[in-house]
Amino acid sequence: MNHRIQSVIVVVITAILAACAPSGDADIEAARFALDSGDYSTAITKATAALTADTTDVDAAMVLSSAYAGRAGVRLLSVTADISDTGNTENEFEAIHDALIANVAVDELPDLRAAITTLTTTLTAEPAATDDLYEDFNFQLGSLQAIEIFAAPSITAQPSDDESDIDSTRIDETSDTETDKVEILADFIDVDNRLIAAGMTADDDLVDILRKNYCVLHDLSAGDGIDLGVLRDQIECQLAANADTVTTTAALVANCAAFATEFDECASPGATTADAAKF
Repeated sequence: MNHRIQSVIVVVITAILAACAPSGDADIEAARFALDSGDYSTAITKATAALTADTTDVDAAMVLSSAYAGRAGVRLLSVTADISDTGNTENEFEAIHDALIANVAVDELPDLRAAITTLTTTLTAEPAATDDLYEDFNFQLGSLQAIEIFAAPSITAQPSDDESDIDSTRIDETSDTETDKVEILADFIDVDNRLIAAGMTADDDLVDILRKNYCVLHDLSAGDGIDLGVLRDQIECQLAANADTVTTTAALVANCAAFATEFDECASPGATTADAAKF
């Protein structure tokens, strides 16, 4: 058999095999290739097709979530490493802001939100604890939620690396209702649950940072939940070149030193699953 015929046969067989492969598998492989190449829009298109074909496909959801995060400028592993490497829980809004601001703009934050809702809403069934992807899924979702908690308000308050352009009132003041306070609190607790489910403990830097910031914000907020006014003050105090010049607005925050005092008093809780009583 000559080489030309052999080549034709190989092409035909390859085409037949490709045609016989489930379309979802072909889409997810194409999405992975695009994701690895940094072609996030194509990865989103292909992974969306795979997840639409099977809304319980955890693998497709994780690839789609990663593509949205990538398009938002969030490199998950490098950002979580930067968070852990700071070793300074008192300035985490500033540290994460500085790590992301070169790549993430305010108008790209919806993609970060989409990376999260892909895993919490579009995917209709989370992996069971016995699933091989269980820990990876919870690490990805918990880390994205943690980044959003710190990044979204700080980048909104200071959309550039210009320290003179800080205005924490850009954070939605109309959302400061009792319902929103409880939702912010629930976000912190859900992130903690996810990271613990991913195999982390209280000794992990990311968990420690999350819990101490939660403790400070919760203790300085009046009533249940986390007050957006306190959150705005903490962000402005951390981002300002000179915290002594910041005029705080929340009733229970006299000045930026109040946050430092509260950090000293907040001990990191144990490594059991988070709930409101533990904090």
